[in-house]
Amino acid sequence: MRTSFPVIIAILLAFAGQAVAQDVLLMTNGKYRDIKGKVVATEYDVVIWQTEKQARKEAAYLEKHGKTRDEFVAEETARTATAKEKLAQKRKEMEAQILPKMESLSPEDFEKWKNEQMLKLAEAEAAIGGSKAKRKKRRFTSRISRELVFSYISPDSTETVVYSADTLGFLADGDAEVDWGVDDMRKYIKGRQDGRRHPALLDAFIGGGVGTVSALLGGFWGPTIPAGYIVVTSVAPIKVKVKAASVDPSMFTDPAYLDGYERSAKRKKTWRFVQGSVVGLGVGLGLFHVVFR
Repeated sequence: MRTSFPVIIAILLAFAGQAVAQDVLLMTNGKYRDIKGKVVATEYDVVIWQTEKQARKEAAYLEKHGKTRDEFVAEETARTATAKEKLAQKRKEMEAQILPKMESLSPEDFEKWKNEQMLKLAEAEAAIGGSKAKRKKRRFTSRISRELVFSYISPDSTETVVYSADTLGFLADGDAEVDWGVDDMRKYIKGRQDGRRHPALLDAFIGGGVGTVSALLGGFWGPTIPAGYIVVTSVAPIKVKVKAASVDPSMFTDPAYLDGYERSAKRKKTWRFVQGSVVGLGVGLGLFHVVFR
């Protein structure tokens, strides 16, 4: 029995649709991350997802041990809760002994006792994240700090926001997170995305020229000129370019949008300058070798 070409195409498209049916993370720095899986949980500090491969491994493990996934999660939750209770009790006992120990021990002995107690607390805390069940759980899932994620988008384009305004920490690129609300954070993210489209070709040419001159000058001025330009670029205000923006011009003065735009634009300008400087440095060293040697 022959199958028509349109039917074959339809089958291939159906399989392709199943293969790409996965969630995408929208990071707080405005980038999208393809996790190649589905978000299965959001805890207070992490976003957890599972790929098809991890799901198959988990299913095989559960079948081998005769457990359901709910039973597996319940056991892990109970173990973690017990470990946390023990840790809290040890910390409470230590705090209760601090004043008596300070009164009865010499400064040297008290410091020794304190270090021993801190080591015990550290071991108890490490046991929470390093238990056998915890390692099994991590083997079947992947995770990322919740502070780095704004939302995740399902294959049907449904967005689930995991960001909360009181979540303070650091963004994916290492900068301190601004405590924006959800609406302002959307503007900040849009600014980060638009800022990456800010033109920086001129900075690359300037970097090439500065790198060439620095290589020829050498000595003190060699590294000073590029470093000075980078400092100036990092503090100088950035004007939003209409061609780079994807929002209404009325938002160009919005603090959240402007903060995101400037952060991305400055990073792009600095990086393009550094790239140009490296090329210029190579050219300058070549000219120096030819002219002065």
